[in-house]
This record gives sequence, structure tokens and C-alpha cells, in this order.
Amino acid sequence: MKKILPILMVLVGGCASHQYDGMQMSESRNGFNYNLSQETLTVQYQEYQFVPNTIEVLMKCRKVSKEVAKELIVIVETFDYVTERNEFLGITSCLAFGDLKISAVES
Repeated sequence: MKKILPILMVLVGGCASHQYDGMQMSESRNGFNYNLSQETLTVQYQEYQFVPNTIEVLMKCRKVSKEVAKELIVIVETFDYVTERNEFLGITSCLAFGDLKISAVES
């Protein structure tokens, strides 16, 4: 059993999504992760769901992304959303990509 546990941990860690690991994220006052560049606001939202409901996560992600934009005092023209489900871990995640009005970004 002691030999199987480290192997299992490596396999579980390998199943997690690493698609946006290189992106430096900050944390908003509400605890949501975001990245603000000159042209794009990226917001990450995820939750554990025993019974998967991607629509519910998408709706929460839309709300959270608008809250983060309001907190940062930026004007977002449009948001695009990408959802992902990790069946093994039971986590449904969403990334919101918002196109900013360039003159609205305050440093």
C-alpha cells in the first residue's frame, strides 16, 4: 500500500488541467482569480460538483467575471467563456476572457 499511494498521487496530479498554469493570476477581494493585461481580463471560476452541471458553473462564471471587472474599474466590451470538466476530480471550471476598452484600463 505504501508503494501504491505515491503512484496514485502522481496519476491524480497528472489529471488536473494545466492549460493555463503559465498565466500569472491575482486574487480579487471576493477570492476569485483573475489576470488583467492591457487588452484582456481573464477570470477563473471553478467548483466541485458531485452531479455535473456546466450551465450552472457558466452562469456563476458570468456573474463573477462582471463583478471582478467592476471591482477593477475596467470596461469590458464582450466576454468569451470556456468551460471544462475534470471527471476524475469532479471539478467543473470556467475561464472568462473579456476584451477591454483600451482607454478604460487604470493602473
